[in-house]
Amino acid sequence: MYNILTADTSQQRICLDKIRYDFGTVQTAASVTFTVRNTGLSDLTVSSITSDSNAFTINENCTGTVISTGNTCSFQVDFIPTQSTTYSGIIIVYYGNGQSVNISVSGTTNLNSSDNSGGRCSYGQNNISNFAVLLTLVGIFLLRKLKFS
Repeated sequence: MYNILTADTSQQRICLDKIRYDFGTVQTAASVTFTVRNTGLSDLTVSSITSDSNAFTINENCTGTVISTGNTCSFQVDFIPTQSTTYSGIIIVYYGNGQSVNISVSGTTNLNSSDNSGGRCSYGQNNISNFAVLLTLVGIFLLRKLKFS
């Protein structure tokens, strides 16, 4: 589902599948894909995609791409924290004749947390509980992915 629509006088319209994204709490890094859709009456050119924060980097092939009506282009944002804190930033998609749309991104990390197992393998109650939580989270992720696909 696309949830932002921006128009200018040249009949260019751009929609984004997400206008904000929270990476939640991560230990190392995480990635998310955003999709730009042209819902206008004329071709749309993405001139650049930038981030205002070094913690959120962009991996994309949309810049310079002409997106015809009804077509899409996708790009990836990587959350790469460098210290234990909460991060926020803005991803800016520039298109057309100086137009832009913003995507708010955020994420938290605690790089100081560590595995307290001491390198030993154990199948005690604690590990089984952690495994059950992991399976539950994977199931929720898959259900959300199916729901929004």
